[in-house]
Amino acid sequence: YKIFGKALKRIQNDSQVKVRIGSPITGYGQESRNRAARQRIQHRTWTDEDRVERVE
Repeated sequence: YKIFGKALKRIQNDSQVKVRIGSPITGYGQESRNRAARQRIQHRTWTDEDRVERVE
C-alpha cells in the first residue's frame, strides 16, 4: 500500500489535478462490502520481453 499512498499524496498535492477533478481527493482499494477486500489494490504481474518482472 506504500506505493498507492505515495501516489495518492502526490495527486492530492498537485494543484493542476485539484483544478481538473476538484477537492477533496480520496482513494480506495477494490470496491466491495468486505473491508479487507476493499483495502486490497487490484494489480497484475507479468514478465516483459527482457525478462523483467512488471506490476500494473
